[in-house]
Amino acid sequence: MKTILKTFCLLALFSFSNCGNDDDAPPAKTFKDIDVVTGMNLYDVNGAAIGKWKDPNINPGDVSVFPNPCLGELFVNSQEKILRLWLIASQCKVGESDNIESQSLGINFEESELDASALRTFNTPNFQDVLLLDFSDLPKGFYKLFYETEEAEIFWQNLYIDPTVNNIPDLTALDAACN
Repeated sequence: MKTILKTFCLLALFSFSNCGNDDDAPPAKTFKDIDVVTGMNLYDVNGAAIGKWKDPNINPGDVSVFPNPCLGELFVNSQEKILRLWLIASQCKVGESDNIESQSLGINFEESELDASALRTFNTPNFQDVLLLDFSDLPKGFYKLFYETEEAEIFWQNLYIDPTVNNIPDLTALDAACN
């Protein structure tokens, strides 16, 4: 009887050792989340909001980035000091925002992730309210612009860069570019 009891106790111990490993739990934030665009806010050349395309997975903070879509020159405007920016080439996944964890504003990206993924990095120690970035040499497509404020917070916005786009964005062209 003692042998059976010992065997039962050992089996129970091994059974409970896997507690907390829930295979049905959502996956942890993956590295790919950093380069996914599910939509974006649209701004004209003066920074005025002109609409929204799809369901943006953004966390813009108090920073204005315009125009969007961008012809190649992009303004970054903020009352907060911006220390660093990262531009990351991205893929569009419209209609999948429920599956993209970076949709949540609670997600924080690490500088090491941004450094590893960045197409371009800008250090801006002398930032004074407005910064002009030249992306005219980039191929048309979707991008994410990340920026770090003086308070060590990282925010991001989604962009579409196309040198042939006009001031009034053609949403059907964005739909076509996303497919």
